[in-house]
Amino acid sequence: GKLYLEREEFGKLQKILRQLHQSCQTDDGEDDLKKGTQLLEIYALEIQMYTAQKNNKKLKALYEQSLHIKSAIPHPLIMGVIRECGGKMHLREGEFEKAHTDFFEAFKNYDESGSPRRTTCLKYLVLANMLMKSGINPFDSQEAKPYKNDPEILAMTNLVRQQHPMYSGGGDLRWQQPNPSPGGPYLAYPILSSPQPPVSNDYTYYQIMPAPCPPMMGFYQPFPGTYAGPLQPGVVNPISADVSERPAPLGQAFGLANQRGGRGMVRPAVLPKVRG
Repeated sequence: GKLYLEREEFGKLQKILRQLHQSCQTDDGEDDLKKGTQLLEIYALEIQMYTAQKNNKKLKALYEQSLHIKSAIPHPLIMGVIRECGGKMHLREGEFEKAHTDFFEAFKNYDESGSPRRTTCLKYLVLANMLMKSGINPFDSQEAKPYKNDPEILAMTNLVRQQHPMYSGGGDLRWQQPNPSPGGPYLAYPILSSPQPPVSNDYTYYQIMPAPCPPMMGFYQPFPGTYAGPLQPGVVNPISADVSERPAPLGQAFGLANQRGGRGMVRPAVLPKVRG
């Protein structure tokens, strides 16, 4: 099954998953909760498949099913996959506190298993921490503290502090509303990631910044294309954008001033071609 997943041969993978499910079912065709460890391993494999297929409906169902299994003793890597799925689901739905909890659990499980996914989940954890307007430094925890000076984490947090003045300086990332007025429009800001590797190939944008905004605010890399979504004042509206082309260098800001297009539309600058 893992081999088919790596090759993205999802048809063959689904056949394997059906066989695995049948081996963990009761005579009535229900999941045998006595085989909870095996079921969680199957769910984790399915989650990775549906993540690759961007099937969010299936992902939500699998995440909720996995939470009902209490008697299992799974490998930490398996729980990391499941809790990361939950964190992304809550992030898409704007439930930032739940996302923060799941990303922290995913990070701890990945860290325990030695998986490099721990750094990616830590980036998501920092993001969720900012979006939930928490005044608690996510690196105060015993588990996350050793990674505070990790190059990938520093690339993200330093970029936020330098180019996003709404976040407080020092070691504490805080969310500060630049305008207490509930009026709109709201501008969209992307998940910030370090150059290698990106947080995800599916960048999620949130309409969270009320106007008027400081001139230096705009779309920050990675930014795959033009954003022209509807503006909904006072609403946190998650929007997904697929990356089809290589993004411009990190740290480049696309300002909102002097940009052509309709209201709410930002066009990225045209980068010069590299001759060689």
